[in-house]
Amino acid sequence: MTIATIQNSRVKGYLGNVKGFATGNKDIPGLAVKDDHTIEVTLATPDPLFHWRIATTHMNPVKAAQAVAKPDDFWKPENKPAVTGPYMLQAYNADQGTATMVKNPNWWLGEGQYLDKINFKFVTDPGTVATLIQNKQADASLQQLPANFKSQLPDMFRPIKALGFNLHWLAATVEPTSDINVRKALILAVNFQDVFKAAHPDGDANFVTELIDPDLPCYDKDNKWYTYDPAAAKAALAASKYQNATNLPKIRVTPRGVDPALNRAVQSIIEFWRQNLGIINVEFKQQPTEFGPDMDKINLSRDDAVIRYPDTATYLYTACHSQGPIASGDMLKGYKNPQVDQLIEKALALPIDDPQHCALSIQAQQAFMNDYLCIFSGKTIATLNARDYAKNYLKGPDRGLIQPWKIYIAQH
Repeated sequence: MTIATIQNSRVKGYLGNVKGFATGNKDIPGLAVKDDHTIEVTLATPDPLFHWRIATTHMNPVKAAQAVAKPDDFWKPENKPAVTGPYMLQAYNADQGTATMVKNPNWWLGEGQYLDKINFKFVTDPGTVATLIQNKQADASLQQLPANFKSQLPDMFRPIKALGFNLHWLAATVEPTSDINVRKALILAVNFQDVFKAAHPDGDANFVTELIDPDLPCYDKDNKWYTYDPAAAKAALAASKYQNATNLPKIRVTPRGVDPALNRAVQSIIEFWRQNLGIINVEFKQQPTEFGPDMDKINLSRDDAVIRYPDTATYLYTACHSQGPIASGDMLKGYKNPQVDQLIEKALALPIDDPQHCALSIQAQQAFMNDYLCIFSGKTIATLNARDYAKNYLKGPDRGLIQPWKIYIAQH
């Protein structure tokens, strides 16, 4: 019997304390095959939520031989990957941005598969998606639509909960934001309330004041970070090694997309820098790739810290642990604070109902926020994004579909 690899980077991070969780057989340290249906896993450290971590849509079986030979392409239809879900990929065209899924003939649950076929079209512009919906060329969207379509497509705007929201991250290892006083200046010079109003004039979001998602157990609505203080911002810039705006190297910023709200937020942030700090040497690009060879010099970028179950410590691992995707990836570019890491790791080892779970998580958040690394612009209200006639189309806080084998299209 073989054990599949974990392909998703976020899942890899969550499962980092499994002894030997990788391609192999029943002799792998930390894993034991008790019978044909049971795998026993030994963890290096306590993890009360391990069962949640492996029950994710991003945890998929991979044939051992393919995991070694085709780690990036094993999932393509021509490679005949292992399939356990209700639907399987029949066709995929990256150039055309299309994919087709059909029924898995070996579906095992004995219920559902009411759809014969699911056609995907990958479109990044929310306005274009809305037009496809209006023209009856699409029934549902994984992307939220612009708020101005709410009156025309009210069923697409049914609110749901989602864990994770967009923040604007300051790179910790790239000049000039590698200087904490520069980061402090760039944050204290910005009025978050005004950025929120500029980004979301249609009321399609909630104002946020801290890193922890408002729908997570440890959220404290009374926490307020980074008071708008232009005088303190100027003092922080003067205390930096650059001393003033004239000496600052170019600041590169990107919203990583064309979403109007994200663009308005970034433009508002840039204007506050100009007004309060005199910073004008700012380069704005819609996408990181537009910077060409300077892409690794981006100072401010946008991403959301998404998790797939309601655990605050896991959320913070994603957002600010040195091994998490935000800190180690393109957002914070190698940020590491040992105190933050230790507090998150201690919290992860405790049950979520243990009072110290929240206490340690809040301490980790405080240590991270003291490093001045993120700017808030609000949490967009997540919506279902499916027409009324798409029955049983449900999404939970993990942003994956719930029981997709039950989805069907009613007469309309």
